[in-house]
Amino acid sequence: MQPKLSVIIPVYNVEKYIQQCLDSVYSQTFRDFEVIIIDDGSPDNCGKICDEYAEKYGDEIKTKVIHKENGGLCRARNDGIDAAQGEWITFVDSDDWIEPDYYEAMFKALGNQEVDIFVAGECYINEPDGKQKISYTFDTSKLYKTPEELDYMLVKVLLDEKKRTKYGKKFLCASQAPWDKIYRAEFINKISLKYLTSLSANEDVLFNFIAFGHAKCIGTGSVRGYHYRQVEGSIVHSLSIKKVESKITVLEAEIDFLNNNDRNPLVKSALNARAITYAGTVVGYFAQNPSDAEKMDNYLKKPCLAEAIYEGKNPYETIKDRIKKIILRLPSSVIIKIYMLYSKIK
Repeated sequence: MQPKLSVIIPVYNVEKYIQQCLDSVYSQTFRDFEVIIIDDGSPDNCGKICDEYAEKYGDEIKTKVIHKENGGLCRARNDGIDAAQGEWITFVDSDDWIEPDYYEAMFKALGNQEVDIFVAGECYINEPDGKQKISYTFDTSKLYKTPEELDYMLVKVLLDEKKRTKYGKKFLCASQAPWDKIYRAEFINKISLKYLTSLSANEDVLFNFIAFGHAKCIGTGSVRGYHYRQVEGSIVHSLSIKKVESKITVLEAEIDFLNNNDRNPLVKSALNARAITYAGTVVGYFAQNPSDAEKMDNYLKKPCLAEAIYEGKNPYETIKDRIKKIILRLPSSVIIKIYMLYSKIK
């Protein structure tokens, strides 16, 4: 019998957190689901722990543990998608955890609505210092299905947590994550949606941009129950040339999607507003690696960044963005000096 939901959990080097994660999944009040755990060549005891949970709960909740050589998060999630047999697909990061009624609340809020994606809309952000705050992308239940509404959803995916728009709400990180959503498996398979394995960062941004870009109906609800753990030193908070290149790749793929699909020009404006943030990441990396600073111009001249840097007024940009655009038009040596001065003052 087909389960209602497939819960995909990629696992790598999280022995400290994996038991809390799995305990929270197997203790769900909603029981019509399967668990797919991908042990991505974890060097610690995660693989053994996952097998123990599969043996303990496998008779009650269908569980599949896939042990494989390390191939990265994108490949692990793709393996999970390939193995999923549920009507719906969702993801849990192995260092996070969920409230016992999370999936029950999700499906209750979804009801009988025929949507391609349902967004919980709220989550808990657990910071390294132990503080917890509530993040939201949507705080109401609504269906988005007109062209205007679906374009608005794409804007939501594109703008990062510090951007504000005419809608007056603050957009937070959950809109770009996969763990606050359930995706209809038929929809995922129809558009052949997978994670781009060449990415080492921002893989969720592109995955959701393509998903939201193809969706014909998206539902939201004020469901809260996911605990996102911020870990110091994680890939989210580190900076490398691979991360810079991943951001460029994501921008180029999104621009290609927009060029091949008829969307409101405001979507491109939102993309350009985020591109300015990405350009700042480029500067930040080369400022920290001055021996390679001469290469910075090559990145800033890439069309996906240059268009945003030299465009006129953007309805989604802040005053800070406008200042950044002016600075980014200066010679690279001057840009880095300004960046270093700002970093010292900050």
